[in-house]
Amino acid sequence: MDKRYFYIVLSLALFSSNINAQESNNWLFGDKTGLNFGTEPPTEISSTMYLPSGPCSVSDHKGNLLFYANADTIKNSKHNPMKGMLYKAPFIPNGDIQAAVIIPFVGDSNRYYHFITGNAVFYIAKPSAINMPRSVGYHIINMQGDSGLGEVEQQYTPLVPYNCDRITACRHSNGKDYWVITHTANKYLAIPVTEKGVGTPIITFMEEFHYGTYNYMAMSHDSRSLYSSVSTASYQCTEKKDMTALFKYDFDPATGIFSNQVIVDSCSFSSSDNWFAFYGIAFSPNDSIVYVSVSNVRSEYQVNQYRRFKNKDYVYEKYIINFPSWDIAFGIGLAPNGKLYSQGNSSTFKVLRILDRPDIFGAKIKNYKSTFSLTNPNTLTCGFEFPNFLFEYKRVQFDVTGMDCGGKIYIENKSDTQHFTSMTIYWGDEDSIVQNKGNSFTRNHNHIYTKPGIYFIRVMGLMEGGNKVWSSDSILVDPKLYNPIANFATIQQTGCLYQEYQFIDKCSSNDTVGGYTWYWDFGDGTNSVILQKNKGEGSINHLYTKSGYYTVKLIFFNGMCSDTFTYPQQIYIAPAPQAGFDINPKNGCVPQLINITPSHKDTIVSEKYYLYNNLNNITDSFIYKPNTPSYPKGYTLNQNDSGTFIIKQALKGTTGCITYDSNSIRLDTKVDLKLMNDTFICSNEILQISATLGDYKYLWNAGDTSQSIIINKGGTYSVKVTNGSCSVSDSTIITQDLNESCKFRVSLFPNPCNSQFTVSIYSRKEQNINIQLYEMSGKQVASYDNITANQFTKLEVNTEYFASDLYILQINTSERKYIYKIIKILE
Repeated sequence: MDKRYFYIVLSLALFSSNINAQESNNWLFGDKTGLNFGTEPPTEISSTMYLPSGPCSVSDHKGNLLFYANADTIKNSKHNPMKGMLYKAPFIPNGDIQAAVIIPFVGDSNRYYHFITGNAVFYIAKPSAINMPRSVGYHIINMQGDSGLGEVEQQYTPLVPYNCDRITACRHSNGKDYWVITHTANKYLAIPVTEKGVGTPIITFMEEFHYGTYNYMAMSHDSRSLYSSVSTASYQCTEKKDMTALFKYDFDPATGIFSNQVIVDSCSFSSSDNWFAFYGIAFSPNDSIVYVSVSNVRSEYQVNQYRRFKNKDYVYEKYIINFPSWDIAFGIGLAPNGKLYSQGNSSTFKVLRILDRPDIFGAKIKNYKSTFSLTNPNTLTCGFEFPNFLFEYKRVQFDVTGMDCGGKIYIENKSDTQHFTSMTIYWGDEDSIVQNKGNSFTRNHNHIYTKPGIYFIRVMGLMEGGNKVWSSDSILVDPKLYNPIANFATIQQTGCLYQEYQFIDKCSSNDTVGGYTWYWDFGDGTNSVILQKNKGEGSINHLYTKSGYYTVKLIFFNGMCSDTFTYPQQIYIAPAPQAGFDINPKNGCVPQLINITPSHKDTIVSEKYYLYNNLNNITDSFIYKPNTPSYPKGYTLNQNDSGTFIIKQALKGTTGCITYDSNSIRLDTKVDLKLMNDTFICSNEILQISATLGDYKYLWNAGDTSQSIIINKGGTYSVKVTNGSCSVSDSTIITQDLNESCKFRVSLFPNPCNSQFTVSIYSRKEQNINIQLYEMSGKQVASYDNITANQFTKLEVNTEYFASDLYILQINTSERKYIYKIIKILE
């Protein structure tokens, strides 16, 4: 199946600066010295600028110095104050390492902006001035003034009333405009510079609060990552008072918004054995490595490398370049010749250390071997800072646009190809392709990987002079991209109608991850799809409902790629009787007569029925074989055993095919249910009626589901008791008697009596009673105590020796006293 499936990967849109940009050809330091990179090695040049902090400079496209400045002054290429420079900035403390930056006008090659972080109040020569409010502002310089030496066309114009401590710049995402970046407390400001001029700052608030004069920040070449250091002075620490840190922020060069504040590295002030502080920041030419000059507790020369992007463990890799020399690394910067320069705190501040190949990460970099010695600086008590530059960007970028089954990938080269003499694509598997400027650069490329894996694709643009600009992207060539193999087998070529025909999965795939799909086409107009199963679990059965010849196909899909297999021979499905039967009843009580009736009237050779118990053992069977082909007959089964049974039917047709059907039946033992006999209850009396006790279900006509119910009035009470599928019912009639005698009734017989009489007592409840017999004079002549009365009770009273007279019989119950008269006579 030749279909393209796009595989989305993490695209690292890496850009690189043109490290040969002539506009940054002259480095002017504050200590009356500088370097010109028009030669190799660079040539030392002199300047008249003494203030060591916040220098910046700019050259023309041929590398000739135009002017240089800091926050205090602007000087032309003749090292004199620029014409029209009236503004005298307030004192910028030594250590204010990014106090100014020069930005070209958009659409006007003769004008420049000179941005500074100056103090908005008059100079006060005391330390308190350091923390007084500052304001970001700018001058406008016209290089056509003063006979080409330049003139300040517009004096200092303030922008924001914030205490801003550093400033830098980068390109807008449109490749035309600029952003001027500055920082104050917990805010980063992005000031747009366009053809219309200087716009309103975009302010982003951050989680961490930090400020001060010894901090540094640098924007990556692609304008997407800002790194910011926080040093150790007490009045410029972070909100976490015991920490010096290197922060990273994501920057959107289209909107000017910062986000995702991350601490790349940090140290506690209180640490005595591994304390360090961050100073200058620079980027490697390929934009993948961040360099930070570090002051450590050993007072040794130290520069840290950090991978710009986290590795697979989500960690910023770090490597320390340590050179024991009792030097402390201060300023650091990427030079136009592609080398990294840093200043060491030597006794005379004359030695610059050079890293020849800053694109190398880790131990292979082998420290700084080269050095450059300056002759001029010898007066300052601390090191000077490197100039603050805006590099022009020459983009190298590519996107992975898609993948095909078989390991073929597609990329689109989006680089600014006009800046390069050749472009090379390294596919990461030892293959590469080179295109020269003499031919048209091709934007779209493809490559076939023969093995799955993770490949590091790199695109390199070669510039005149031999400098290289890189873009890279790691890509996963998934095993699923390699074509799977669809295949299946059958046990036999001939099947029977209404019997499941088995297809055995034989598919294979190079990957080991689960999640496959089988698309079956059985040739009879029905499709069956098995989703999300593991490899080797695609076997399937299919029931054909029409006889005939069928072509069967299978599409096997591994999640990205697929393959189709058509069975080489047609499958023949022979005619067969369609099995099916009904049973009546489907559940009941034993003993039970079960009627089996076939539901189809096909011609058969034999008809068989089997009765299986829950142990899958045959307990009964019936076989019918007509002398001539006949229709199914059916069967009657008398079942005396309880349980769950399966009845299976097997019909054999004239082609020899046998089809099957089955039904289940549930038979249970009938419950021996007998409620109480009909009876009565008295007024305000309660009565309990119980059904047979057992593991049954109960349903009384009043809605109760318990085994017993309590009643307090007359009526007919019935219950249905269910044992599995078997139910029985019974009922009883309860009559309610409202007469008082319903609870306690007494009769005397005979009365009159001669030698004895009988006391007949009916009591609805069991109780003890006391009986006394008195003469009319009140004399007690007989007493019977604690007689138990329960339902019908009789007491014989002997009166043989009593005189003829009228007697009083008193009966005492727990509830009341009863009085009766009885007459004794002589015969």
